[in-house]
Amino acid sequence: MDKIIFSVNNVSVFLNNSCVLEDVNFTVDQFDYIGMIGPNGGGKTTLIKAILGDTPVSKGNIDLGRGVRFGYVPQFSTYNKSFPMTVFETVLSARINVPLKSFHRYTSEDKEAVSELLVRLQLMSFRDMQLKELSGGQQQKVFIARAIINKPAVLLLDEPTSGLDVDTTKEIYRLMGELNKEMAIIMVSHDFSMINYDIKKIACVNRKVHIHANTKGLDLVHLTSLYAGG
Repeated sequence: MDKIIFSVNNVSVFLNNSCVLEDVNFTVDQFDYIGMIGPNGGGKTTLIKAILGDTPVSKGNIDLGRGVRFGYVPQFSTYNKSFPMTVFETVLSARINVPLKSFHRYTSEDKEAVSELLVRLQLMSFRDMQLKELSGGQQQKVFIARAIINKPAVLLLDEPTSGLDVDTTKEIYRLMGELNKEMAIIMVSHDFSMINYDIKKIACVNRKVHIHANTKGLDLVHLTSLYAGG
């Protein structure tokens, strides 16, 4: 039985005096893979940010296991892709957050870890290119690499396939299936085709959260409408 990494316990979040999340309860196990769906404004991104500690919880608590480390890929549009950093530098910059580092100095171990990951994600040939020179799918893989370089227990992604073509979307989903062998994944998406891949659970989020096992026969349109009223 997989161990519980963290639990969300009776969590409510109010923003500008409005209830965005209400009495949310669920647990995330060691190798969970949760696809999160719901209408715009339903609280998906707020829930992700509450888990990360970036949005304060108004009620309840999020109980993290000891030393839980998160990787996070925010919405693609939030990145400054014109910033003059190479692929290698972008991924390497995340190593500043490695625990027990006294100085922001990159070691040979840091650089070796980045090189190994770029090879694994088939990005090594782009290592000296700037992000703006890459395609959208290549850029997204770089951001995923940056999020997992420190080997998190949980990878959270907010709309990782938004704006990508069908083939690139499939490639991202295949990558998520591989990464799920090593870490839990929570992925926000409006792409209902995700249920045809390796996702294990579907979380319907619209102020409240309802979780279903992914049988690949789920009617997500029906589920979304079912919980449209929260």
